[in-house]
Parts: sequence; structure tokens; C-alpha cells
Amino acid sequence: MPNKTLSYVYFDIGGGINLSNLGQSKDTITTTSYSLILEPGYEGKVADNIGFNISSRVFWNWSPQVDFLNYDVGRFFIKPSFGIYWNPLGSKANRIFGRVAFTVDTKDPGNSFLQVQFGYSLVLTKLIK
Repeated sequence: MPNKTLSYVYFDIGGGINLSNLGQSKDTITTTSYSLILEPGYEGKVADNIGFNISSRVFWNWSPQVDFLNYDVGRFFIKPSFGIYWNPLGSKANRIFGRVAFTVDTKDPGNSFLQVQFGYSLVLTKLIK
């Protein structure tokens, strides 16, 4: 008997390179940061167009040019999150969503912060025919 659930478990692996302007006492320099990301999660679907997501992103960020706050050897962060969404009229190209995430700086927990997002997203290529 096949499994008919719309829900699934996932595991994402990724990496990134970021360029940032860093203000110093007399000048601004451009720094390069690198990151590695691991994210296990669960995508639960109540119906074909309503669902939620629970995940916990773990990422390591380092910037060899920045020698303060241990960014030259790397910083480790954990970001658990929960989100809900609704695709109006069953259209997967459009989505109304809400998301809550808390980013924990394992080196300095005082720098941890909460994010709350509400929004509407759409796939622009679906608008072009």
C-alpha cells in the first residue's frame, strides 16, 4: 500500500560566499565571509495548499580578514524556525506565510536574536507567459 501523505522530512546541505562592507575607525573595507550550512527539517501539509515547516539550521560562518569576535577562525550558529503558509486558490506560485526563527550565537549568546516575518511571495516566472 503506497504512502499517500503530503508531508516529508528533508536534510539540506549548502554553502555560501558573502561580500560585506565593514566600517573601521578611518575607512571602510570589503570583507569576504564563507559559510557552511546543514538544515534538517519537516514539511507538514494539512492540505495540498496549507502547510507548516519546522527546521533547525546549523551554520558555521568565518571571515579570514576579520580578526575580532573570532570571525577569522569561525563562528557557529543554530537557527531553529517554525513557519506556516497558505497557497491561495491552490496556486503554488503564490504564498502567504508567517515565520518565526531564533538565531543563537553559540560563542556569545547575548548576540542571539529573534526574527518574525509575515509576507506574500510569488514566482515571477509564473507571471510571464
